Amino acid sequence: MRAYRRAAETLSGLTEDVSALAERGTLTDLPNVGKDLARRIAEICATGTCETYEALRKEIPPGLLALTSLDGMGPKTARLLWTALGVDSLAALEAAAKAQKIRTLKGMGAKREEKILKSLENRRAGGGRIAFYLAHMTVMPILRALQAAGFRAEIAGSMRRWRETVGDADILVACDDHEKPTKEFLRIVGESVEVIGSGDTKTSVRTADGFQIDLRVVPADVWGSALLHFTGSKEHNVRLRQMAIAKGCSLSEYGLVREKDGKRLAGATEEEVYAALGLPFIPPEIREDQGEIEAALAGKLPDLIELSDIKGDCHAHTNESDGVHPLEDVAAAARARGYQYLVITDHTQTLTIAHGLDPARIDRQLDTIAKWNADNATASFRLLTGSEVDILEDGRLDLPDDCLERLDFVVASLHGQFKMPREKMTERVSRALSSPHVDVMGHPTTRLVGDRDPVDFDFDAVLAAAKRGRTAMELNASANRMDLSAPMLKQAKAAGVKVVISTDMHRLKEFDQMAWGVHQARRGWIEKKDVLNALPREEFLAYMRGSAGETAKPPATRAAKKETKARAPGP
Repeated sequence: MRAYRRAAETLSGLTEDVSALAERGTLTDLPNVGKDLARRIAEICATGTCETYEALRKEIPPGLLALTSLDGMGPKTARLLWTALGVDSLAALEAAAKAQKIRTLKGMGAKREEKILKSLENRRAGGGRIAFYLAHMTVMPILRALQAAGFRAEIAGSMRRWRETVGDADILVACDDHEKPTKEFLRIVGESVEVIGSGDTKTSVRTADGFQIDLRVVPADVWGSALLHFTGSKEHNVRLRQMAIAKGCSLSEYGLVREKDGKRLAGATEEEVYAALGLPFIPPEIREDQGEIEAALAGKLPDLIELSDIKGDCHAHTNESDGVHPLEDVAAAARARGYQYLVITDHTQTLTIAHGLDPARIDRQLDTIAKWNADNATASFRLLTGSEVDILEDGRLDLPDDCLERLDFVVASLHGQFKMPREKMTERVSRALSSPHVDVMGHPTTRLVGDRDPVDFDFDAVLAAAKRGRTAMELNASANRMDLSAPMLKQAKAAGVKVVISTDMHRLKEFDQMAWGVHQARRGWIEKKDVLNALPREEFLAYMRGSAGETAKPPATRAAKKETKARAPGP
């Protein structure tokens, strides 16, 4: 298993298409790729799968993988429950927990059993919805296969709006012959799903863990109106239909139609439909009837952040703490993405489970980063020094000031004592954010979507402390976090508190999740001007040093920022 994972990490850091290497027969020149793995990689490039993988899939009940979506439920635990108790689905897991069978297994116990029941309860509390990233893992391979087969296909529904949780998935295909895409869809999803309905325009299947996927086939000439309709939200669509009625028209998936003569005025593209209603194009992420139509009518739609605006990642881990890769590989992967900077932010000493760094180890890492920059940095890229510092129970930080002030960037995060009373938690966080050394609060609410509730604090008070301390709030782009939520991002923006979009990278492939963070930021109406790591490197460093504005001359040392924050009133 480790050999496959190492090979996968090697491939995830490539700047060249792996298929080209396979065609040249040079896969074995890559680190961690031997002859057997090279043969399987070439097979996947040629066929999209490999016999070994398909054989292994047949050995495992399809519903078993759904167990690993629960908080704290890894593959080893899922296998133990399957082999010992015959648990092969979420329903079977719940039955075993309620019958108190799980606590009898070695290494489990009553508390673990209660935690499993709590995770299942949280999942149900979402109305049968699952975390976006779980739906994404299921649906995107199907979408890509349809597109590879030559069909014009897109995700619609709440997935296209990048909602944090998803009830089901809609795939839209433009084709005048519904049989062809339907047949291909059923071939792609395979025999492991249940077909729960199939008609001329819609085919629905349910996966083994209960997730529903709908394929909708629409005529090509109404692609835009159909995509608009099935993307939603329902509330947004109602507002658009009201506007259509006011113009003597009707609006549906079949287009914008003039009532008096039945003429279709728009429908080929979404832009065409919006324009016919007197609106500019409204991005899918903000179609929630939360002020976007009023802003569009007033010409005040936000200029939403784009992935191309991001100039660096400010939260990345190496194998010095709980990351997988050495600093050299992490730096190379970030530079290959075109970033101008990457902040190395390994954990600190209190988080022993993550092999956190004490001041002596941080000093050694600073020397390592300085040497790397001396040997490798260019005008277009360099490493910055940082740390993800624990916020202790009383709001102090777990590294001394003389250590923190030597860093370019400090992330302060909660990693324990999540159940503190609201008032105490607010005091704890506010004190930490008032430190002259803290630049951003990492994954502020600590939530895990669908599995762990956010901590309870007065966010307005926390934002006030952040504002006084010139401290930003992180939008942690980790797939199971998406922390902050869209409403909280709007609050931060309104309060004038900057946002940092970071991946919290532990494996190289997690750099990809920057795109997820950008979509989440767009849901919160975040613009380029609101995001610190949309600044070019020198402007970013100037802001960190305490310059009055993005174009101000940077002070000579980081001490200026310390002085700026120290003069601010306390929380």
